[in-house]
Amino acid sequence: AVHLASVYGTRAESFAEILEEDRTLAEPMEDDLPYIWAEVVFSASHDRVRTVDDVLSRRIPLLLVGADQGLDVLDRTAELLAKELGWDDETRATMAEQYRDTVAASRRFHKPS
Repeated sequence: AVHLASVYGTRAESFAEILEEDRTLAEPMEDDLPYIWAEVVFSASHDRVRTVDDVLSRRIPLLLVGADQGLDVLDRTAELLAKELGWDDETRATMAEQYRDTVAASRRFHKPS
């Protein structure tokens, strides 16, 4: 609740509706970080995100702070976005692959000499 209020302010009240529909969305995306699955749904329904990359790079910055840069949550993130945004299987797979490419590019950039 503290995380949601500090990040979303008064918009945090919208999470009650999301969590009422699916309590599993209250689970953390990663054990050591405050982000919950409902934030993926919220991003699509309230913040107009249209890509997995936007969610995991900017809205929920797992690209920067996640242990596996969001790859460990990629499939479920893509599934939630697909449901919320009406993607077919091909679009979902394309969006996931684009995010994998983003992570790969990030890792090449940070690769030690």
